[in-house]
Amino acid sequence: MKLLTTVGLVVLVTIRCMAQENAEKMRIEQQVEKYHKIKTTGTTLTLLGGVLFIAGVVTTSNNQPDFWSDQPGNYAAGMGMMVLGGAGLGSGIPLWTVGAHHGRKYRNQLEGISVRVRMNRQSKGIGLIWRF
Repeated sequence: MKLLTTVGLVVLVTIRCMAQENAEKMRIEQQVEKYHKIKTTGTTLTLLGGVLFIAGVVTTSNNQPDFWSDQPGNYAAGMGMMVLGGAGLGSGIPLWTVGAHHGRKYRNQLEGISVRVRMNRQSKGIGLIWRF
């Protein structure tokens, strides 16, 4: 009976120790994920906006308004593509840079929180480094 009680207490203590979570680490991981999504959104908006802007420039330059013919051109469509592409570029570039900057900052903080043991060679022996 004593053995069973002792084993039960050891298991409970072990499970409790393993279940402890660092709240600061979890908060920083959420920030890393948030800014990764912002960076991805900014990258997508920038690339699609650039393609749309270039397509609008090409469409507009190929379909200048012709006052001597009655054929409708795609000049208005090209201008609309340029405006939407410019909006995508204008909103995507700041999102991309902010997401990359803050994501890098929080990833560096996350590396500073994690506990690691590293063995480093020193000139006069071996050093042991604990990072918290």
